[in-house]
Amino acid sequence: MVFDLRTRKTLENIADFWLDEVKKYGEKDVQLVVIGNKMDCEDTEVTEEDLAAFSLKYGVPCLRVSAKTGDQVELAFETLAKSCLKTFGNIAHEEKNSVVEDLRKKK
Repeated sequence: MVFDLRTRKTLENIADFWLDEVKKYGEKDVQLVVIGNKMDCEDTEVTEEDLAAFSLKYGVPCLRVSAKTGDQVELAFETLAKSCLKTFGNIAHEEKNSVVEDLRKKK
């Protein structure tokens, strides 16, 4: 989930609405990363401390990135990928006929 670091309300919308929607309609093992975009801007309302508090409260990794400069974008994808591998890698070992297991065999 991506929000605008310049507007606190966009982070509040994730907390007040979008997290509940994911819990209600998403798969039980859905992997989330909350990403604050526009860290290159000087007028940001959401601080690193705010993101740390959000992460602790909701148990979701939170990162600041800049799509404009590319800062931390790779880290955001790596964070999500590691979370997926941790969760779904374990599932693949439990389910011998899973898609992940089939892909591993092809390598």
